[in-house]
Amino acid sequence: MGDNALPNRSFKEQRFWDEFLVARDGLPFEWYAQWSDLFPLLERHCGLNPQLSPLPAVLIPGCGNSELSSAMYDHGFTNITNIDFSRSVIMEMMRRNIRDRPMMFWKVMDMTEMQFSNDSFDYILDKGALDAVLGQADEDHASGKRFLSEVKRVLRPLGKYACITLAESHVIGLLLSTFRHGWQVAVYQVPIAQASSKLKPLLFAATKETTSNLSLISYNLSSDLHAQNIAAIEKENALRRRGPEFRDFEKLQPSRRSVLTLGGTFKAIVLDAKIGQAVTPDACAVFLVPKAKAHEWLYSSEEGQWQVVESAKAARLIMVYLETDCQTATELQNLLSPLVRELVPLDCDSGVPFLLPHDGVCKGTLLEEIDSPLTGTMLVEDVVSSDKKKAFFRRLFFKRNPNLIQSEALLTPTNGFRRVGSKKKNKHGKETAAQRRQNTTDEMKVDHSYLASPYHEGMVAGLSLIATKIESCVSSKEQIRVMIVGLGAGLLPMFLYKHFPFNSIEVVELDPVVADLAKRHFGFVEDDRMQLRLGDGLAAVDAIAKQEMEEQANSENTRHKLHILLIDADSSDPSNGLSCPPEEFLLETFLRSAKAALEPEGILVINVVSRAREPHIQADQRMCKIFSEVYSLQVDEDVNRVVFGLPQPSNLRDSTAIFNAGVLLKKVAGQFASWDKGPNVKDVLKKIKRIK
Repeated sequence: MGDNALPNRSFKEQRFWDEFLVARDGLPFEWYAQWSDLFPLLERHCGLNPQLSPLPAVLIPGCGNSELSSAMYDHGFTNITNIDFSRSVIMEMMRRNIRDRPMMFWKVMDMTEMQFSNDSFDYILDKGALDAVLGQADEDHASGKRFLSEVKRVLRPLGKYACITLAESHVIGLLLSTFRHGWQVAVYQVPIAQASSKLKPLLFAATKETTSNLSLISYNLSSDLHAQNIAAIEKENALRRRGPEFRDFEKLQPSRRSVLTLGGTFKAIVLDAKIGQAVTPDACAVFLVPKAKAHEWLYSSEEGQWQVVESAKAARLIMVYLETDCQTATELQNLLSPLVRELVPLDCDSGVPFLLPHDGVCKGTLLEEIDSPLTGTMLVEDVVSSDKKKAFFRRLFFKRNPNLIQSEALLTPTNGFRRVGSKKKNKHGKETAAQRRQNTTDEMKVDHSYLASPYHEGMVAGLSLIATKIESCVSSKEQIRVMIVGLGAGLLPMFLYKHFPFNSIEVVELDPVVADLAKRHFGFVEDDRMQLRLGDGLAAVDAIAKQEMEEQANSENTRHKLHILLIDADSSDPSNGLSCPPEEFLLETFLRSAKAALEPEGILVINVVSRAREPHIQADQRMCKIFSEVYSLQVDEDVNRVVFGLPQPSNLRDSTAIFNAGVLLKKVAGQFASWDKGPNVKDVLKKIKRIK
């Protein structure tokens, strides 16, 4: 056998083998070893003996034109079935053997879809078949997996699968992971008589046991020739030796959630995906939870953790809670890999990725990081979009709620271009933090004609529900009073200020540091139409409600009620599942005050952000209890919704009426300012649903 005769193209194609047979003019081709090399090994380690009674039923898959089966037949093994998907090969081998070996069978068959019943054979002798069907490491291995699945199916209890293989890493890896529970496995070197051969094949011998025990793999290999294979076997044995506390994690158990400690230090939660969740079968991932995020609902509650599992699409997710945020991802992976290995399912035959929470944004320049006694640490960043347009945005984050972009503003060049070469620097030729902020401000400005946040678009488009009242007030020159609780970067107030003829927009913000950031970085302004009040939004709304009730008791006409009340505040305690608003704004006491503070034809708008379902359900129930009509707009899957409440019934009987109201809203706004970059009101209103 010459090594240069080995085929080197796609072994998976039937056409290739037909052409190969023609090219060799019918001469037999032996993969890896001759029968004389193999028989002593198979006899000693697989019990293959022609004296057995009855004679063992032997299957040779992917037989090709090898003389292996004819040599076995002549040795006394007459109950042999050969299969190959090449018809020309099978016809040639039948013609060659039918007279001298009449009891041997030859069948045209795909070895990945065998047409045999279960438990049909005592021995399956695979000489290069698995190597051929698997191909190269970077090829699709589905065919190889199907073949081994068929091997396990058609082999009888106590039957043996003998695989002669070159044992490349992807091949040995698949063999080790496939033959685990209920298989006794051993690996040996194949002695090659031809000293000139460069091939170093192995015998992988797997015996089908009658129990589902997990046994260690025995092997007899030269450490010089097979160091890589020995390492793979030892790694597999390390998994099989896992301690009693980890034995339960060898197999996936749908819906299992287990809390344990790794290495005496790291808290870990093992979650096996629930039945019906869209996951990659047998895929396992490690999800690292930074210390700063551990308290958040998504990682601290069971419901949130199951959502992470679904998002990761892992059959098993191992959530590891970190004790420090200072280590790099590489350091953490090196530290944790030996610890989580005990928790990886034995059937996981792919790599185990390490995942970290991320917001999917392209980070740019950090303009400022500032601490507030009320809000905590806040960051202002300039970022660039990852699309071809490369749009510039400015973002405000609260570290207490890092998964939520508090505000996002579109930046446009001042005077239509970015200045180049005019940056201010210190005496060392470098920018200080203050100079960097000033230089960025000089070059770019916030575009208040654009709303980058979808929920802001929804809040604005939802004002269509009172478009008739807004149009009536504009026509009669009646003052339209708006209150916004929660300033953020001031982008929602500034859009309303720029696009609507609202006479009085009052923004209530609890934190003066937030107010300062909005003015310095996001272009928020105060004048006779826009006022900023530093204080508690709950108290501000309650004051209007109480004043209204007092004036009604005194039979006086009130001029202080609101037409529009928007709640756009984030929660300082996301552990209860609510990111926005603070829970107090969804209680019945506040909702009653809000209704009392509104004109009969006014509207309450609340941005609700929660990964948990219960806060959304409660918000709807309470709104429906207090308000005459309630509408809901889904912004981000099941997480972000905008809820609208009308104090009295409207004339919006159907979707057509709501659509016409949207047209009216844009018409009124268009008389005041251009709507070129405003939200697509028509598309947003299609998503609004009336829930009462």
